[in-house]
Amino acid sequence: MSSLLVDTSCFIAFLRGRDRETLPPLILSGHVVLSAVVKLELLAGVRKDEALILEELLSGLHELSDFPPIEHCQRLLTLARGRGLLGGIPDLMILADCERTKSTLLSADRKLLKLAKELRIGSGVVA
Repeated sequence: MSSLLVDTSCFIAFLRGRDRETLPPLILSGHVVLSAVVKLELLAGVRKDEALILEELLSGLHELSDFPPIEHCQRLLTLARGRGLLGGIPDLMILADCERTKSTLLSADRKLLKLAKELRIGSGVVA
């Protein structure tokens, strides 16, 4: 199995009880990559009652300790704009992480999946 970059939307679905089946086996497989962007989004939005569970989830992941290079993100932004696509900066950074780690993207975010598909990054997978 290749590496899998799990988007914030999948972690939130797990923490809020909407999808308890998908994430645990993937994390146990040892192939999940944690983007620094996703980690910050999670830390910014985690509820107090979810903090301990989140800490346990994140502890077993291969964590990217840095953000993707600005030139990489700028190239993706230019490509997206050239195709008339809108993407937020965090989405572009997550896709840059997918590209640089050659990871498959797992997301429940339709906008991010559309952007990934159009830019041909991460072979987006719907969670």
